[in-house]
Amino acid sequence: MATEEERTTEVTRTVSPDTNGVKRQTVSGPVFAERLVYYLGGAVLTLLLLRFLLALLGANRANPFADLVFGLSYPLVWPFFGLFSFQPSYGNATFESATLVAMVVYGIFITGLAKVFTLHRRDRGEA
Repeated sequence: MATEEERTTEVTRTVSPDTNGVKRQTVSGPVFAERLVYYLGGAVLTLLLLRFLLALLGANRANPFADLVFGLSYPLVWPFFGLFSFQPSYGNATFESATLVAMVVYGIFITGLAKVFTLHRRDRGEA
């Protein structure tokens, strides 16, 4: 019969059999909220970029895709239309400066809002 000393082995690395050596990393609530704001904000900015490009290329509003983009983005751009006395016209190539201003303003707002969630984080390198 083997003694207890013969069965003892030195373990240098512990790997859980059900994780296949993959270490799970969880993020804190504030980091998750920051990422969520960036993802949603990125979707808004992408929509505004599509609007700008479609207007610049003179997209036909009768097209369902163009109509969807213009319809969804109109409430986001509407507050900025009066800055440069802009009259929206669809079907003609138009440089919508109000859309560019909206993208800058929303981009600054999104960045500020995302950073609010992680102001008091101790480890700034946490991702």
